[in-house]
Amino acid sequence: MCINTEWGAFGDDGSLDNFRTSYDKEVDAGSINPGKQLFEKMISGFYLGELVRIILVKIIRHGILFNGTVSSKLLTKGAIDIIDVIAIEE
Repeated sequence: MCINTEWGAFGDDGSLDNFRTSYDKEVDAGSINPGKQLFEKMISGFYLGELVRIILVKIIRHGILFNGTVSSKLLTKGAIDIIDVIAIEE
């Protein structure tokens, strides 16, 4: 039996505010529905690529990777998706 819990909107009432990181908030702000489906944005593969991209940009800007040089492609919203994350992990 499959059960779709539809938990994606969990947290829209502020109950996740203490757990959301600055990265989660940035993904939410850049989404088509800011302030909605917050839990979904924190856990689903659909948003994982963008979350990784945002973190990579921050790490690079702090000089931890690539001598602090961020490519223009990496600065493009949506430049990384879940397929890229899976390929990197493999």
